[in-house]
Amino acid sequence: MQHLFSSEILQFPYYFRDYIRVKYQEELHITKDEKGIHVYLDDNSPHFDAIMQEKTLFLREPFAERYEQASWQGGDTQTMTPHKTPMLRSLALPVSGWFTWLIAFLCVGVYGLTWIMSPDEVFSWLHYPAYFSQDREIWRYVSHGIVHFSFLHLLLNLTWWLYLGNIIEKQRGTLILAVLFVASAIGSGVAQNMVSGPAFLGLSGVAYALGGYVFIVDKWARHKIFQLPAGFGMMLIVGIALGFAGPLVNVSIGNTAHITGLIIGIVIGAISLPLDRNLR
Repeated sequence: MQHLFSSEILQFPYYFRDYIRVKYQEELHITKDEKGIHVYLDDNSPHFDAIMQEKTLFLREPFAERYEQASWQGGDTQTMTPHKTPMLRSLALPVSGWFTWLIAFLCVGVYGLTWIMSPDEVFSWLHYPAYFSQDREIWRYVSHGIVHFSFLHLLLNLTWWLYLGNIIEKQRGTLILAVLFVASAIGSGVAQNMVSGPAFLGLSGVAYALGGYVFIVDKWARHKIFQLPAGFGMMLIVGIALGFAGPLVNVSIGNTAHITGLIIGIVIGAISLPLDRNLR
């Protein structure tokens, strides 16, 4: 048996199986285990070379309409389950990316330290560089992003981090998520420090960067790989606008970090589009 590909996303193997079933009247073999769903082709298949080429095309364009249409023509009930809304479908996927989990655990761990120790002491270790001597403590340029004093602040930021970080790491890989995290943490920190000084914290700037990235990639890429909910872009704008109302309820919000993070995410997304043939 020739292994064709494996996937953690339920629909993909069945879409390809049904497409081959309709086009070549040949049955592929599918197995499941804890690592995902695996697709195999019989070594003696009369269409072996053609199906191998079809596999290459499918992996380049898994969202092409012809595959979903084939499932409706030749698929079984497992393939034709009702579709969830894009956001629910993404939230239903298990968070499996190690970098997504790493940042989430760091945020929770640091929040726990603020209960065990003095919040001021924790902040003194991790805040953005405030003095010339701290400029050489390079962790400070990103560590301010994992500090939260409020449970509500932590919950809100982690919700967006786990949702957006998960789909980015699954669809684009760990490297791009790490680049987004580091670039937006540094960039939003520099901008916020210029406006208000080093007394800021939280993952919000990074969250807006992830939002800007997925929005621009889904907007301009050939295929909508993130399947964002309708109105996602407007939700980002409304979130930015609501931040400016913070002083009215005596809440200090790092609007500069939010805006800078959003811009950084959009720029990284725009740059990645012409460089990645899978997005063009």
